[in-house]
Amino acid sequence: MDTVRSKVDFKLKKEEISLSKSSFSLSNLKGEIEDETKFWLAKGDVVVKEYSPKTIKFGSVSLTSPTIDLRESPEQSSEAKVISKVSPEKKEQKSLPIISASKIKVKNGKVIYRGLKKTSVYDNIELSAANLTTEKNKRSSIDLDLSLMGIEKIQLNGYLTLKEDWNFSPQTLTFNGVFNVTKLKIPDFNDLIRKSLPNEFDGGILSSKGKVDLRGGQLNSEHDITISKIDLGKVTGYSREIPLNSIINVLTDKYGNINITLPITGDLTNPKLGVTTIVTSSLMSGLVKAARSPQTIISKILPLENNEIKTIYFQYLSDKLSKLERDKLSEIANILTENPKSKVTFTLYTNKNIEKNLMATKSITDIFSGKKTDSEMTLEDLMEERKIYILNFFSDRVSSERIEVKISKDSQSLPQAKVDFKE
Repeated sequence: MDTVRSKVDFKLKKEEISLSKSSFSLSNLKGEIEDETKFWLAKGDVVVKEYSPKTIKFGSVSLTSPTIDLRESPEQSSEAKVISKVSPEKKEQKSLPIISASKIKVKNGKVIYRGLKKTSVYDNIELSAANLTTEKNKRSSIDLDLSLMGIEKIQLNGYLTLKEDWNFSPQTLTFNGVFNVTKLKIPDFNDLIRKSLPNEFDGGILSSKGKVDLRGGQLNSEHDITISKIDLGKVTGYSREIPLNSIINVLTDKYGNINITLPITGDLTNPKLGVTTIVTSSLMSGLVKAARSPQTIISKILPLENNEIKTIYFQYLSDKLSKLERDKLSEIANILTENPKSKVTFTLYTNKNIEKNLMATKSITDIFSGKKTDSEMTLEDLMEERKIYILNFFSDRVSSERIEVKISKDSQSLPQAKVDFKE
């Protein structure tokens, strides 16, 4: 230890020390707790509001480049079993003090956990927290960034509440917020993948942005996932009924990416369902569902550039469609026939200013040319005629309950109908 500067107010009573309104500045601190834990700290500033055997309250904690090296001992699992059998009276005697901090800031942190089977390194840790506490039923806010072997960045931002003092188990805590993953190298996790998926991965990078709600052991989340540079590896022998290669081929776009919005839900209190099982099973079910969706089928079976079937174009001043656009409607009818649970919504748009001006010009031209005019025809009438045209097209092909046509008040550059498939 190079430097420790402190300002301390304390009281000594019955072999107990109590601190209040104390501050410490630390630099180049090194230490060891028994044989299992070592720590280093480049720089730290700590303000202690209160210290007693039952309560430790920090005003602010600022740590620069802290490193903690933890080693799992073979006795830990057996010790845990012994502790669980200790009587409530003995448990109370060994209870940990409640620790809280009004503000915590950690820069460039690192945690090394040397397990009996595997070593995990959590690097580049950046943490900002407010009202962080080990006390139950108190809400803390956290903003955490870190790197993990095989993952460039993990971001966790939200609010945390414990159900029991010092119990940070996902089975009991409550968390609501954001969970993002940047550039996860899928092959680095083949040890987990091979137990639940039909293939390992020789290549693949996954990134996701998600919203998470965890309470009472029930995980509910939704993630926007992008998977790129996918290269399937050897067969694992698990889940052979899932055609993973075909699913990937269907979902991969022309840039070689898979983009999918995926719900991940599960019961973390079920000992048979770990986080890994929940995530991999949700991922596979989501990929299968996406591969079978009508929208995906459209993008794969039609030779149209840029999924042109998603938009049906009308001519200005017309409620009829060209042969090319009618062919799109015919293809949509075929897709609905092949997918009985699917429905489609057409949303009509136009360029209101242009179409209104064209209608006015046409009326004047018709008058001068001696043609009969319909002075009562409005833009709203024309949009309604286009709606009727689409409904009539499907009237003898698909049940009317599966076709919806809406007229939007918004404008687009051309008269058109946007196509949206749903199940």
